[in-house]
Amino acid sequence: MDKTDILNKLASYPARWFLSFSQESGNSFLTSALKILFKNGLKASGDFAVENLRIDKQNYKVVRLDFSNLKPSSGIFEFRKALTDFLIDSFRSVGFSYDKEGTSVFSQLSRWLKTIPPCTLVLLIVDYDFPLTYSMSNEKLYRDVGYVLSEFYALLKSNDGAFRFLLITGVTDFRQTCLLNDLNHLTDLKRLSQGSLLGVSSDDLVRGFDDCLTQPSETVPTKNNDI
Repeated sequence: MDKTDILNKLASYPARWFLSFSQESGNSFLTSALKILFKNGLKASGDFAVENLRIDKQNYKVVRLDFSNLKPSSGIFEFRKALTDFLIDSFRSVGFSYDKEGTSVFSQLSRWLKTIPPCTLVLLIVDYDFPLTYSMSNEKLYRDVGYVLSEFYALLKSNDGAFRFLLITGVTDFRQTCLLNDLNHLTDLKRLSQGSLLGVSSDDLVRGFDDCLTQPSETVPTKNNDI
């Protein structure tokens, strides 16, 4: 279903969004679509009406982080290394350079964000809470993973001016965890009646299949009394 109108509303001005979802929802498609739109602007193409979008013509630097690939199954030290390597690789594509002889990745990333022009970076985070929910059966690991993730989300808040657009998705409502305490400026999309953003609404069915929908009287044959 074409969600162009909703995507347009989300992306047309600087904002910081949060969206909770079920595992069956299409959050991966949503963030992928937004990545294309911000990176390629009006030149983007695909299965949605890009020509109708009013996103400004600037092509933004876009980072999409899918945390569902980060499983802290080998302990906190391995998890921290996996996370930092993941961040280095992901932000390298938009100009970040990590100095192995320097300070921590979080510290260097924070300094780099302060050097880029304001409002020029788009950050899309999928499954922000996956490493935490994955480690729930181990109380110590759960606590340690939460601490490491909180460091990352805190640096995002301290460098908020760098972002043109921020979207964080996850299973857990951000108000129910300590991870996003610093990101208290997030707006919950579900509270703004964007219920049809993921999934298919009745209006979507009417718009998408209007030509296929007919009145029952047109398709159900009348009873033949002669039979």
